[in-house]
Amino acid sequence: MGETIGQYRKGRRLIVAADKLATTSMTILEIALQLGYDLQESFARAFKSRYYMTPGKYRRLGLHFVVTQKKRLCKRDLIGTKGGIRMEPKIVHKSAFKANGLEY
Repeated sequence: MGETIGQYRKGRRLIVAADKLATTSMTILEIALQLGYDLQESFARAFKSRYYMTPGKYRRLGLHFVVTQKKRLCKRDLIGTKGGIRMEPKIVHKSAFKANGLEY
């Protein structure tokens, strides 16, 4: 707890990356691309900020941290307070629709 959803997602991707480094023969670039990083350097920087070593060193040392379970988010977890106004998200299921827009 105490992290944003974005921080949680980034952390989960890096946990999955560490697991793949330890249990597969995939290249570091393949792992980076599979997990949504555009560049191997971006992935290596993020990995080093979490594990204090490069992905290559992590693999060479044969480390394997235990992969933690995914957090299950429920409506209660999403309810928060901001600026004194209670915010309570409402999840609505909609039928399929088409969206048009411009790509820049």
